[in-house]
Amino acid sequence: MSLVYRSIWQDDREGLCEGAFATLRTWIEEKYDSQIEVPRSGRSEAEIPMGGASCAVDLMVEEARAEGGPITALRAALAETRSDNVRWQTTLRAWDDRSGITRDSYLWIDVSVVGDDVDLRTMSPAAPRLARGLIAAGRLPRVGTNLLTTSPQMYFGAEAGEELAEIVSDFNRTLPVVVFSRDDARFTVFGSEDYSFDDLVTRVAHRTAGIASVAIIDSFATAVFTSALGESHGVWNGAFRVYLSNVDPAASNDAWRHRYVTADRYMGRRDTAATIVSRILKSVTPTRRPPESFKRAKALLDDVRTGKRDIESLTAYADSEIERHAREVIELRQRVGDLELQLDGAALDQQIAQEELASSIDLAEQLQRQVAYYMSLLQSTGRADEFENSAESVSNIPSSASNSTDAAVKARHYFADRITIPDKALVDLEKLDTAPNAAAWGQEAWRAFRALHTYASSLDTASDDKGFMYWCKYSRHPFAWPSSKLAMKESDTIGSNSKSRKQRTFPVSNEVSQDGQIYMEAHMKIALSGNSLIPRLYFWIDHENASIHVGYFGPHQNIKNSRS
Repeated sequence: MSLVYRSIWQDDREGLCEGAFATLRTWIEEKYDSQIEVPRSGRSEAEIPMGGASCAVDLMVEEARAEGGPITALRAALAETRSDNVRWQTTLRAWDDRSGITRDSYLWIDVSVVGDDVDLRTMSPAAPRLARGLIAAGRLPRVGTNLLTTSPQMYFGAEAGEELAEIVSDFNRTLPVVVFSRDDARFTVFGSEDYSFDDLVTRVAHRTAGIASVAIIDSFATAVFTSALGESHGVWNGAFRVYLSNVDPAASNDAWRHRYVTADRYMGRRDTAATIVSRILKSVTPTRRPPESFKRAKALLDDVRTGKRDIESLTAYADSEIERHAREVIELRQRVGDLELQLDGAALDQQIAQEELASSIDLAEQLQRQVAYYMSLLQSTGRADEFENSAESVSNIPSSASNSTDAAVKARHYFADRITIPDKALVDLEKLDTAPNAAAWGQEAWRAFRALHTYASSLDTASDDKGFMYWCKYSRHPFAWPSSKLAMKESDTIGSNSKSRKQRTFPVSNEVSQDGQIYMEAHMKIALSGNSLIPRLYFWIDHENASIHVGYFGPHQNIKNSRS
């Protein structure tokens, strides 16, 4: 099984294991509407209807107490095997060790998953309700000296900003800190009336409960906080930043580790910020290791399970550890492979960008000479104002988009006269909006829509016998799309495969096709290479009506190729 969530924290509550069991029982009874028994110790099984299908639920509870009572330990595992054979397991461990000079009382929650159709690359941790319940009921729940909460912490005023800067820059801190710079004016522009800024940030706190702390700072705290950490590590103008451990404000090149997300990137959807943060943390949370006192608690629980600490139990434990580490190695290799693909893709994109820049500079110089010549002619006839008015109408179209959703929304607004984008064509854009390359992909997508609109507009004034690819390659129009990132045809393998054709058959109006759908081969590669999340834009050109129909805009993973 693959670990997707892990939280280990201290709790000073008296009767910690008793309290943990009570919270566990309440959570399971509410989750399954009391359809499964929660034993004090032992095993319980049930088949429970979930979402129109059956789910096999298996619960195991173990508890132990050392002779003389210095250590009390609890271990519980809840496994859910769903109809699609995806198996989720939530494991709770609690122990209260008073055998030493100081008290060691901890809670530990793991969430793991296994299944043929599970894509770990796009999966991100989310705190189970059990974790939030335990944190809310705890006494000083903390990781090191950093308190855990299930809601955002407010840092308002100059003193609070300085206090937060000290917390973030503490080299002993291991708990990530997410800092939101409150900016109500920007939320009015980029946010929505359907939810508030506080609601948005609260969702981040709920999703990352146990694995991060979330803070909101006002304008006064923002100024002091950013001044203390420096602009390279600060946060402002409604943005948020995820601070991992070992923040070094003195090293400006350290800032890239602590992801910075601007207001326009996350405020447009209620859950975007929570998804971005959890994906950033997905490589951090599984690495947390239990304290030394867990070994004593585990030994007690294993004694209860086996009745004795014999060689067979030790061998079984060793085998399980070897298997677990082997799985971790495989997952790390897969992650390295994904990163290598992304690096190759970035190198290709950079090479193309450099070639485009050189070509654009050459074209810009040529156009400047032409503009200067035509302006002199217009001025000589007293018609220079006509040029200024036309320039103003062009400048009303934005030159950028913050993410893929923003690009699609703007394309619908500004290019509706030439481009049709049905709702069904926009697929999983939230996955693109929360990816590390979201801003770059959004800008490229906007560039793609603009190229399609410009080409369609040209069809209205002149026939085009050579097609879109030729226009992109040879027109030297400033809005032309790079021909190296355009495919007008799919391979014969794709075309002859019924499943592949079906994936590329998209809905259009009945005016275009009598059966309301068309097999689309032409597509624009928003990014050239990387993992399966990179965006693709499929389209169909209606030459007769000088318009474009977008059939699909979303992650490549939904449109398989011959190598998928």
